[in-house]
Amino acid sequence: MINIDRIFLIQILILMTCIINPTLKAQTSLGLPGKIQLVVNGSEIIPSQSWVDSLVDEANNRKIFYKIISAFRSNSSVITHIQIPQIFFLNEVYRQIVLYYSFLEDEEMREKEFLTVYPYFELKEEDPAIRCQYISEGKYEIEIAYWHRIPIPDKPRVEDRDIFNQILQTSFHEVQSIGDVSDDVFEEVAEKNKLSVERVKLIYQTSILWQLGSQIYTDKSDE
Repeated sequence: MINIDRIFLIQILILMTCIINPTLKAQTSLGLPGKIQLVVNGSEIIPSQSWVDSLVDEANNRKIFYKIISAFRSNSSVITHIQIPQIFFLNEVYRQIVLYYSFLEDEEMREKEFLTVYPYFELKEEDPAIRCQYISEGKYEIEIAYWHRIPIPDKPRVEDRDIFNQILQTSFHEVQSIGDVSDDVFEEVAEKNKLSVERVKLIYQTSILWQLGSQIYTDKSDE
């Protein structure tokens, strides 16, 4: 007998690999500073040594959940846009930011990098939720405009899993950019199932966030 739940989980895991793996290319070494200082909206935060040490384990276990969506050069600087799951608490967002900078080649590259952070699925044309600049010697200046964390969605219902599978099947030809399913795909699936496009998009997004939450927080409870 086919285990539908297991098939659904495998499909989402494959999808998440397609979404996240591009952020791992060329990331072979971690350049963590000896001391980390976060200046968040003008207030200083100095993480504990265990906070810093555990970043190495996360990098080694590929617990990297930011998605690079674009980057461009401006004079001598580089501006990079990334997305981070909105199920993360701010402390977890900070960890992803530090990991991102730590994978850059050297201090000079880090100091030239300006990072803008958006929640998953949010268009980069909108104002970023968070901006960050690496100063030097482990100091990060972070400006938070907003971060509206949402709880982990409930496990998708059987009918929602079917919709999600249809989205994957319809967008199969877009596998190179499957993290950014086109509106045409959502419209096709919506019309086929007599649903609104907004409803189909919501099913897609909550399915991914549910799987991410299940993966991340189950792993943590086992540590």
